[in-house]
Order: sequence, then structure tokens, then C-alpha cells
Amino acid sequence: MDLVRHLRYFVTVAEERHFGHAADELGMTQPPLSQGIQRLERQWGVRLFDRGPRGVRLTPAGAALLPAARHVLAGVRDLGDDVSRVAAEVQPVRVALARDVAHAVPDLLTAAAQAVAPIPLVPLVVGTVDAVDHLGSQAVDLAVVVHPAVLDGVEPGPVRTLPRTMAVAAHVPGGVGEPGLPVAMTPRADNPPAHDQTVDALRRAGHDGRVREVRDLAEQRTLAAAGATCVLVPTTAVPAGLRPLPGVDVDLRLRLLRPRLAAADERREAAGAALQEQLDALD
Repeated sequence: MDLVRHLRYFVTVAEERHFGHAADELGMTQPPLSQGIQRLERQWGVRLFDRGPRGVRLTPAGAALLPAARHVLAGVRDLGDDVSRVAAEVQPVRVALARDVAHAVPDLLTAAAQAVAPIPLVPLVVGTVDAVDHLGSQAVDLAVVVHPAVLDGVEPGPVRTLPRTMAVAAHVPGGVGEPGLPVAMTPRADNPPAHDQTVDALRRAGHDGRVREVRDLAEQRTLAAAGATCVLVPTTAVPAGLRPLPGVDVDLRLRLLRPRLAAADERREAAGAALQEQLDALD
């Protein structure tokens, strides 16, 4: 027998003094409620209620046991609150990072993880469009995305800039217009507005604007090292084996997103402050 459920039946009937009203309060029909009270009476070996045409009234035994039943139910409610609080304290902080962000700013995760330790931080590397959707549906707690982007149902932070330059394998001759190589970039579907702005900036810098879409950083760097593509990399961290192409500077603009109208969450705020500090340092 589910004791807590049957105690709830007992207390509700005692308060309503009517099986029909108690059944309505509990969101059930009257027959299973009556059967539940009878089962509890058999289990305890006492009669809890006297039934009459106008309702029910507690027996002396029922009146004596009612305070203890209420105390047990209050304890169950308190336990549920404690479980929710403890679960919130140990639940991981989920951070969505746009693919370009994960490639260019690895220190973001380290800073956020240190801010919420020992609570684990769980990263999710996706496109900006998906990151915004995940935040809006509360599948993640924070998101760092590429600007500009279509933002709906989120609270955006300030735009911060990561300087980037075009780079090519050291063995590839010529300048920006001479290698005739496409630029390795994440898929346009990740963030159409930012993708199109980047292509426009490349054309203004003398590149033909051709793009080769790649899945991740490993593919991007492999193609660049092989001399099959150009690649946009942080100006201050050009990978070994690549050389920058002067005059092709296309900044990456980033911003931190928080859920709009979300309840206060110390874990999220600590991780968000750490992420924002790292983004502020880029400017």
C-alpha cells in the first residue's frame, strides 16, 4: 500500500468532511477514494470516519491520528523541496557554444568551469541558430554565439570582437588573390547573417568569396595545412605551419546570451560572469 497516497486521502476527507468533495479536491472519482480509506482502516485496524447521509465525521481514533498524518505529509513536502534544492545545486551548468566560438576561444570553457566548480560544466558545440533555440527551450543555461544572429526569447549581452586574419599553409605561394583557394568556414546554416557578412568582408579584402564548408576545427585545420583552403584564425594565435595573408582581417563578433525571464540561478550567474569576463577581454 502506498502509505503517503492513502494518508493524503485521509487528510483530505477529514478536511472536506465529504467523500465527493474530497474526491474533487484530489482529482479522482469517489469509489476509489472510498476504497482507499477502507484499505487504510483495515491496515491500521481502526475506523477513521463515521459515514452519514450528510457526509462523514472523524471518529475519536481518526481525530487522534489526524495530526500525525498531517505531520507526515508536511515532512514529505519538505523532503521534496530539499530534493529539488539539492538537485539544483549539483545539476550541471549547460553551455552552448557556436562552432566558431569553440574554435577560436577555448579559454571560455576553462573560465566558466572554474567559476562553478565543483559543479560540472557540460558544453554543447552547435551552430548559432541551434544555440539560440536550445537556450529558448531551456535545454541549455547559457550560450555564446556569433553576431549578428536572429535572437528570439533570449537576453543578449554586449557584442565583443575577436580579431581574425586570413591564413594559408606556409608552402602555398602568393597573397590573398593569388592562391585561388576557398575559405574553410562552418556551414552557412549555422548562422546565415554572420556567414554572409563574412563572405562580403572577404570580397572587399580581395578574396573571390568562395567558401568550403567544414564540420569542425579538425577538418578546417587539416584542409588549411594541406594547402587546400585558406582559413580565418585569431590574429594573435596563427597555428604553426600557416602564414597570415596581410590585409585580410575579418573580425569575429561574439555575444553571451542568457534565458529571458528565467528564475535566479547562482550557478548560471557565476558561469555567465566568467564567460562575459573572457569575452570582454577580447576587445
